[in-house]
Amino acid sequence: MSIITIVQAVAGALGGNAAGGLVKNINLGPIGNSITGALGGGIGGHLLQALIPVLTDATATVSAGGFDIAAALGQAESRARSSP
Repeated sequence: MSIITIVQAVAGALGGNAAGGLVKNINLGPIGNSITGALGGGIGGHLLQALIPVLTDATATVSAGGFDIAAALGQAESRARSSP
C-alpha cells in the first residue's frame, strides 16, 4: 500500500464525515461515514489515476516528459495579465 493510497483513503474518510454532517438524510454515523468515505477516496483516486495517467507521477517534470502544474499555472497567469 503506497503513501498515495493512504492519503486518498484518509481524505475520503474526512470527506465522508463532512458530507454526512452536512446532509443529514445520508448520514451513516461516524464509523459508516469514515468507511464509505475511505473506500470512495481510494477507489476514486485509483480511477482518476487510470483515466489521467499524468496523476500517477506527481513529481514528474516537463524535462522528464511529465506535466508540471506549477509551470502551467504560471504561464496561464502571465497570459491573463498581459491580455487587455
